[in-house]
Amino acid sequence: MWIDALCINQENDVEKGSHVRMMAEIYRVASRVVVWLGPEENDSNRAMELIEYLGSQTTFNYLHMRLKPSEVCTDPTLCDRDVPLPFNEGELAAIYCLISRQWFERLWVRQEIWSANKDAITRCGSQQLIWTCFRQGLFCFLMRCAEDVKNNVWSKFGGLVLAHLNVELIGIRLVFGTLHCKDPRDRIYAISAMLPDEEQAFIPHPNYSQPFVELYTHAILQWIGFYNSLNILHVCELQNKPSWPSWVPNWSIHSRMPVKISPQHASSQLRCWHQQPQPGTLRVKGISGFVIDRHHKLQLNRYLSGGGTFNLLREILRGLGPIERDSIERYARTFSMGQVSDMCKPPIGGRLCFDIVAGVVRLLMSDYEFDDLFEYDYSGGDNTLSAKDPDGVFNVLIQFCKELDGLLIFQGGTSGIGIGSQLAKSGDEVCVIVGCNCPLLLRPISNGQYKLVGPCFVDDLKWGEAILGPSPKGIRPVFADTDTDSHVPAFMDSVSGAVSFEDPRLKSLPIDLSDFRRKLSKNPWAKIDVDPDLLGVELQCFDLV
Repeated sequence: MWIDALCINQENDVEKGSHVRMMAEIYRVASRVVVWLGPEENDSNRAMELIEYLGSQTTFNYLHMRLKPSEVCTDPTLCDRDVPLPFNEGELAAIYCLISRQWFERLWVRQEIWSANKDAITRCGSQQLIWTCFRQGLFCFLMRCAEDVKNNVWSKFGGLVLAHLNVELIGIRLVFGTLHCKDPRDRIYAISAMLPDEEQAFIPHPNYSQPFVELYTHAILQWIGFYNSLNILHVCELQNKPSWPSWVPNWSIHSRMPVKISPQHASSQLRCWHQQPQPGTLRVKGISGFVIDRHHKLQLNRYLSGGGTFNLLREILRGLGPIERDSIERYARTFSMGQVSDMCKPPIGGRLCFDIVAGVVRLLMSDYEFDDLFEYDYSGGDNTLSAKDPDGVFNVLIQFCKELDGLLIFQGGTSGIGIGSQLAKSGDEVCVIVGCNCPLLLRPISNGQYKLVGPCFVDDLKWGEAILGPSPKGIRPVFADTDTDSHVPAFMDSVSGAVSFEDPRLKSLPIDLSDFRRKLSKNPWAKIDVDPDLLGVELQCFDLV
């Protein structure tokens, strides 16, 4: 048997480093890996039986995150989210107690069970269950459980229910950020075997005497150099450590961003340009869009009713003041951070309809009162909203509560407006960096040096407008479907509906596009390597420190 608590001297950094280097291989070649959840308690025997039942009755499509009946399924309703699970309150509570155990909160167990073979088992008390069945049952329960339960426990299961997928370095905070480990270096070491092969090469041999900031800096520089991209900068946010390079993600702490601001297409298909003039400094090129002069924190989570959200958003809009042009459309796209159905071809299910979002903004900017939009039902003895909400106002407001809470809405100049990190303040600059897919908030320090505050969403800057200018007339940027079932940035002819993955603005540059087009025909995410000085705009050097 191999048991880490007995086989590694945790006080010896050299010994610990050598064992950690072998950890994934130890679990990979083991004849069987046993997940020990602890002794029987809180009706865990029944919970294990129910999870086994769910795991045997269902299967799921990893790509589309959809449950399907298994070949031996006798109850297809288990896959129907509109039909409650056939469990009583005591049974649901037993499952909840089981999946609330500490094992699920530990970071290291992700790589261990991910490395195990098909004979791995889960044990709790006297109950034993094949891990793959346990994982499937767990996935089914999480997809079907009540929304409040799901919000409380879902963050514990990153890297478990979807453990067949490789996790990329750029996404480890999103997947593993709430999980526990004692040493900040283990934020990298504990999941290194789950990274794609090329990214595993970014991680040096485990060295517990190395400061973790050096480990993180090495990893991000390797990432930037390999991918010729600065997209990883959008997972950075300003630290309260003066010596910490702001362009290095601090994976040791959970992100203070309540939601991940989705990657956009801010520098189009341009490959990055960067230098490192000295240790701790990353020099990049880009353009400053505007400087923040007004802002308001979006504290929406305290409002559990649509009315509270409605009134607060109205107050914010009136406090910021109108913007010069297309106010309703621009506020609508800003509040939805571009995550609306009309930006995708074909539309992605679950996204808000832009016309409905715009309708909500129009009401916010009018004199309507929230209560005037609905009829109430008094027959049950309490005031409840009737099912009359033809414009979907209530659902949009609740969606805003979930996605915008804790962020900052800001304005600058006469027309600049966006949403970003709550750490932003007046004087910060909204910048587009060549090779980074999100606009970034940068804070001037001195002599061309800047601190990276975090990513942001600015509707006017999300499609490369700052560097390449507006899209040609009749061409609409969209996220289009591909043969790989993923939506990628594209450009659609508004008349014919034809879609091209090449940015039409690149034709005006004095460069040969033939090699880029060959790459693009095979990879819709291909980038073009071009000297930034040939782009026709005056770019600025930003020294990120």
